[in-house]
Amino acid sequence: GLISTDVDELVKAIGHIPSDAGELERAEIIAYLRSHASSSNLKIRAAVAQNLGRLPWRELTPTVFHLLNDADTIVRMNAARSLMQRPRLGALLEQAFISQGARAVDTLVRVIEMDRRRQRRLFEMIEKERLTVTRTTLIMSSPIMRRRYQRYLDSREGGLHGHDSVHQQSAAHS
Repeated sequence: GLISTDVDELVKAIGHIPSDAGELERAEIIAYLRSHASSSNLKIRAAVAQNLGRLPWRELTPTVFHLLNDADTIVRMNAARSLMQRPRLGALLEQAFISQGARAVDTLVRVIEMDRRRQRRLFEMIEKERLTVTRTTLIMSSPIMRRRYQRYLDSREGGLHGHDSVHQQSAAHS
């Protein structure tokens, strides 16, 4: 299980953590995951980062942020994908784009670029929840996201109801 010294067994156990664990079991699991998030073994950190998305417990959010800043790209990518699956995504993205380092922000932007399926929902969330830091970060960091977001705005009721275009916004920040 989660206390195994065998890396492959530990990675397998992390992948089988039940998301509906009881309160006591959950506290123990969280403690192990926090500990494993700082493991010197890449495989273990990558497994923790990968599985945090399916465990919706709020207590694990700091662990996701910790792994977003990992030295290894695979761990950061897994953590970014997990963040995208968590509840209260809008607030978490705002927090990540405000408080995390450049590597974490860059990784998050790349994961969002690659996840075309979620982009429309994310754009709707940006508008509905007024996620200005998220919007500005995506527009300024990624020409791809700038184009896709502009297309999204253009497709909404045939135009920009009260919105500046993305190009006007990025020009104003230059």
